[in-house]
Amino acid sequence: LAEKNYGWRTVPEETLVELAEQCIREVTADYGNQILSSSYRHAYMVERMTRMIKRTLWALSEQLKMGEFEPTDYEMAFSYMDGFENTRMNLEKERVMCLYGRIDRIDSYQEQLDEKDAIYVKVIDYKTGSTKFQIQNLYYGLQMQLVVYMNAALEQKETSLPTETNAEVVPAGIFYYNIDDPIIERKGSEEELREAILKELKMNGLVNEETHLIQLLDRSFGKEAQLNGSVKSLAIPVDTTKDGKIGSYSTTATKEQFAMLGAYANHLLAK
Repeated sequence: LAEKNYGWRTVPEETLVELAEQCIREVTADYGNQILSSSYRHAYMVERMTRMIKRTLWALSEQLKMGEFEPTDYEMAFSYMDGFENTRMNLEKERVMCLYGRIDRIDSYQEQLDEKDAIYVKVIDYKTGSTKFQIQNLYYGLQMQLVVYMNAALEQKETSLPTETNAEVVPAGIFYYNIDDPIIERKGSEEELREAILKELKMNGLVNEETHLIQLLDRSFGKEAQLNGSVKSLAIPVDTTKDGKIGSYSTTATKEQFAMLGAYANHLLAK
C-alpha cells in the first residue's frame, strides 16, 4: 500500500484484490518447493486462502473507514531487552521472568484536548477460527494474551513520547479479528449483503466505554444515534439502546478497569 501511495481509507477495492492475489502467489511459490501446486487438493487450499485474504482485506479496510483510528504498528515486537516494566517480572528468590512477543497490529488516534493531549491505542490480534475474548477466561489465566499485549503497547507508546509532552496514553480497546469467509444467505440489496458480511466479521474484545472514544472507533454512534438513539456497530462489540445507553450486547470497561485488568494479568503471569 505504501509503495503505491495508498492508505487503508483510499485504496480502491480492485487494488486490494490485486495485492492479495500477488501476495498469495509469492507465498505459495516459495512454500515447500511448490507443494501447494502439486495436487487438486492443494490447489483448492490456495484458492480458499486467496478468497479469505481478499475478504479479510476488504473487511479490515471497511472497519477502519468507520472510525478515526489509523494503523501505526504492524507485527510490533516487544521484549524485556527494551527495558519495559511490563516485560520484566520479579519472582521469589530473586528470580526474574522476562517476556517477549509480537503484536499483530496497533491502531492509534491522537487528540488535542484543553489540558493535555490524549493518545488512544487499540490492539488487534488476528486469529483463524472463532476465538472470543471472555473475562472469565482471563480471570482463570486461560486467555491473557490481549491484556499482556495492551500492557506492552501502552508502555511502548508512553516511552516513545517526547520528554516535554504532557500527553496521556489511553487504552481504546483490545480485539480479536477472526479471519474467515462467512457464508451469507443471498437476499436483499448489495448494501444489505455487505452489512451482513461485516456483521459476521465484526471484531470481538473489550472496548473503553467512554462515549467520545466509542464515537472515534465508530462514527455511527455520533450520527445515527442523533437520529434514533439505537445503534449496532459493524466494527466493534458495542450497541446502544434507544435512549443512547450502552446495550446489553456490548463488552466494555472503564479506563480504570483496563488498568486493573493489566495489573491482574501481570499478577497471574508472575504467579
